[in-house]
Amino acid sequence: LELTLISPSNTKSTLIKAPNLIEDNSTINMRLLSKNFLDENATGVWTLNIRSIDPNNYFKVNSASLTIRGH
Repeated sequence: LELTLISPSNTKSTLIKAPNLIEDNSTINMRLLSKNFLDENATGVWTLNIRSIDPNNYFKVNSASLTIRGH
């Protein structure tokens, strides 16, 4: 599983890259953080790319959410 988040200004951050993270009928619930977006404006369209690293591993994404917190 590889998750890459792309900001409205096209900054990219690979949040996770773990080939063996998903098992049959598993549910993944985790909080991921990135410092790549520090000082960026959060307004706009964010893109979450989700892909399987293992070509024999297929999965279904039921939902994903994004919470932006500043300091």
